[in-house]
Amino acid sequence: MRSSMIQRFYLIFSYIVLCGNLFGQDIRIDQQKIATGKAKPDSNYVNYLIELSKDFNASISKSDSAEILLQEAMSVSEKIGYSFGLFEARESLGQHYYQKGKLSQGLNLLLKNDADAVRLGDTTRIFTNLRLVSSVYLRIGDMNMARAALNRRQFILDNNGIKGLTDTSYHILSQYNSLAVFFGMPKNNQPDSSVYYFRKLYRLGQTTSNSSLWTQLGIGGIGRYFNATGHYDSAIYYFRIAAVAAEKGKRFDNHYGFLVSLAEAFQKSGRRDSAFHYAYKVYNAAAKFSYIALLTNSSTLLASLYKDEHRYDSAIKYMALEGQYKDSIAGQDVLKSIQVQTTEQQLKELERQREKEEAVKEYKAKQRLFALGAGILLLLIVIGFMYRISKQRAQSKKEIEAAYNDLKNTQSQLIQSEKMASLGELTAGIAHEIQNPLNFVNNFSEVNKELLAEMNEEIDKGNMSEVKLLAKDIIENEEKIVFHGKRADAIVKGMLQHSRNGGAKKEATDINALADEYLR
Repeated sequence: MRSSMIQRFYLIFSYIVLCGNLFGQDIRIDQQKIATGKAKPDSNYVNYLIELSKDFNASISKSDSAEILLQEAMSVSEKIGYSFGLFEARESLGQHYYQKGKLSQGLNLLLKNDADAVRLGDTTRIFTNLRLVSSVYLRIGDMNMARAALNRRQFILDNNGIKGLTDTSYHILSQYNSLAVFFGMPKNNQPDSSVYYFRKLYRLGQTTSNSSLWTQLGIGGIGRYFNATGHYDSAIYYFRIAAVAAEKGKRFDNHYGFLVSLAEAFQKSGRRDSAFHYAYKVYNAAAKFSYIALLTNSSTLLASLYKDEHRYDSAIKYMALEGQYKDSIAGQDVLKSIQVQTTEQQLKELERQREKEEAVKEYKAKQRLFALGAGILLLLIVIGFMYRISKQRAQSKKEIEAAYNDLKNTQSQLIQSEKMASLGELTAGIAHEIQNPLNFVNNFSEVNKELLAEMNEEIDKGNMSEVKLLAKDIIENEEKIVFHGKRADAIVKGMLQHSRNGGAKKEATDINALADEYLR
């Protein structure tokens, strides 16, 4: 705890001294921003520290100062909860450690970034971070882990994990460069695949705003292909172009990397003087920048050149330096540290995968439970609906039966009314038929009464001839009364015969009498 506090104090103190003493040198420092940021740290302050670190990193005399700035940026970002600033500071410091050969420290920061990006589901940050992760594993020769990192990057691209990309987008071209470097490694030995991606990178990169970067990487990669395949003049040509482009773009790590490759091409083509010249140039610059990988490569090359000239003392010297630099980059302690970090990361990944699988199982179980509950609810709704329909049908049945009974009653009433109407009509007809002969009977009876009265008067008068005439009229009227009485009697008999429940027996009928009776 105490050592951590002392280290923290040292970093802050060094940072304050740095900010106070470097003002007025070739790198301009905005003292107002520094003072405001120290008094009230915010995201703008963090962003400024990160940008300032890039200027220091590109300076031969101040590249180590970038580490202090980035440490402060990380500390402030954690304090104010600025996740973007923390990610950028870690990535920049990881890049710085990578250039300095501090691979274990760099990988530690990158794996922290990866864990945070995965937790946030930020595929863009995951993709960006994995480029340097793959580079670290390539540097120590772990092709499997490097390939795993590149596969994760490719998976993000293939599944549209970063929206709105085109063939010339930075992320696409960055992946082409990573794949080209991977295939070009001696352990992989796929130069044709490597140069395919380098040429594609160079061709597509010319239309972008970062054309300088893609030119140096693409051209330099093509140069490495020619160097590996024995076309040394072509390799020298491309390395020169790439080195100039990198220097103009202030990418000194790339610049000196191409120069050491240029020196290797000169050595292989038998031009030792030029090889010595560029090897020493790279070695001296790498020492100032503390580029351990370039120190290793240039030491290896110088040892080989001195061996070719039989200057074994110098060869042994640079071989010893080469061993020291290699140990600092990929020695047992470094490799063990990286392996521990890798194992921890893999265990964390397995734990995340297990938690994800458990979450999926829990989600599926909840889905099944929800589906079961929904099914039961639906069943209850259907049962309720069917019960309601059943009740409605029973009620409708009752209403229909009541309506049917009402209809039957109405029909019965209508039939009864119709019967009564028919009976009334029949009665009226019968009454009419009976009334007609009865009227004749009544009328002739009245007439006979009057004739008998007159006949009595004529008898009293002794007028016998008149009496006889009256008697004759009375007799005729009597005959008519008898006739119409018989007629009424026949009607009554016909009615009685009609209402009789006898069989349908055929009887002889006087047609003339029937017609006369009907038409009368």
